[in-house]
Amino acid sequence: MRRGGQDKLAGGLALAWLVVVVVVPLAVLVDAAAPVDLRPIERVAVGRAMARGLGLSVIVATAGCGLALALARTIPPVVILGLMLVSRSILAQGILALGLSPGPLAAVVALILDVAPIAALLLWLRLQTRPLALIEAAADLGAGAWARARAIEWPHLRPAVLAAWVWGLLQSLGDVIAFELAGGGHSYTPGLLIRDALLREQAPGRALVSILILLGLALPCAWLISRELSSAQRSDWRALPRPPRLASLGGWTVLVAMLAVPAALLLGRQPEGFGPADRGLAELAASSLVLSAFVAALASAAGFGLALASRRAAWPGWLGAAVLAPLAIPPSVLGLLTLGAATPLGIRPGPGLTVLALLGPGLGLGFVSARLLTIVIPRGLIDAAMDLGATARERLRLVWLPLGRAALAVSAVVVFAWVLGQAAIPAFTSGPGGDTLAVALTIHARAGSLALVRRWSLILIAAPVLASVLALRLARWRPR
Repeated sequence: MRRGGQDKLAGGLALAWLVVVVVVPLAVLVDAAAPVDLRPIERVAVGRAMARGLGLSVIVATAGCGLALALARTIPPVVILGLMLVSRSILAQGILALGLSPGPLAAVVALILDVAPIAALLLWLRLQTRPLALIEAAADLGAGAWARARAIEWPHLRPAVLAAWVWGLLQSLGDVIAFELAGGGHSYTPGLLIRDALLREQAPGRALVSILILLGLALPCAWLISRELSSAQRSDWRALPRPPRLASLGGWTVLVAMLAVPAALLLGRQPEGFGPADRGLAELAASSLVLSAFVAALASAAGFGLALASRRAAWPGWLGAAVLAPLAIPPSVLGLLTLGAATPLGIRPGPGLTVLALLGPGLGLGFVSARLLTIVIPRGLIDAAMDLGATARERLRLVWLPLGRAALAVSAVVVFAWVLGQAAIPAFTSGPGGDTLAVALTIHARAGSLALVRRWSLILIAAPVLASVLALRLARWRPR
């Protein structure tokens, strides 16, 4: 197949998946809500939820970016990856285990800890491509640290900060898990409004308006992240100099504070012996491992293929945004959209619907992982294989797979750990009682069974640690 045909095929698959995951569920919701005519009291409710959520989300996004910058300058990226894979439900439960009272403060802290790692990875990626030669030349000419930061470093870092800030804002606006667990239902935000409108009050019009506002942020956010990946691909990477001692101390302090939250969930009283609840959770743990492995295999393979296609100059940026859009949409909103589309079609909640909902963001995560790791594969080697007459299948078998094996393996490990800890999406697509361990633990946490949650949350906390270790070994990363 010619290169142009491959590009069209990859682009067609990316768009088709976006249609299945986002466009079709949205169309079903539009049909259910038509005609959209909100009563005055509904418009007031949406406005108040948006205003309240926006205020809290600005705090989350700004504080998250501050922590992210401290992490990105100091902490090895593989450690930040492990932090990113710790699920939001675990963080919310850990905040409560530390003794914070349920309320807006606890929810905001949980969300800050949730958005900071992925923001840190975006900033680390941008820091790797800093114009160090220009910075050194400015220093030789007598420019001070503040002048260099203002004239050179900040303009270079600003696009990544914007992408990270929009990400944090969006995730907080659409959150249900943190505000429901750590927040105790004391703050009514857009995510909770969408949930209540669809599941409790049968008001699809109210939900549709709120979802469209969030989608209006999700698409630009996906485009910004896609642009950061493309920028990293085109840049020459250079090792970063050691940060100043004060900055290094700040980064490690932030890391210790973030690790204390999931660690607090493991400490404390646990139930004696094993009862019926433990047996049920053991069964869910086994089924969760199978479900996570299945999603990881599909998402990493598809993400790897799209990552290879995106390396070509002809790959348009909006296709990258299409792949990343399901990942940018807040998980709770994506779960609600999937459930809202499945119900009129007669599809009942269960493992099948959960797999379908998780594949969208899983594919985006696999795409990001594979694309970052395939940057090191020299383009000249691929061009040489083409000049020698190698077909697309031969290039895949003889060049891409041998050189990209680490990228494919790391992508699968990352997606597996992320799916295993995901509770926001399966909370709405699972059957009664939940189909995954993460959802079941969330249900027990809501019921106040924190002792039981402590025992079984070890699986969800250990998964990111093991994923980071495996990623380090598979990709041969070296901590800086």
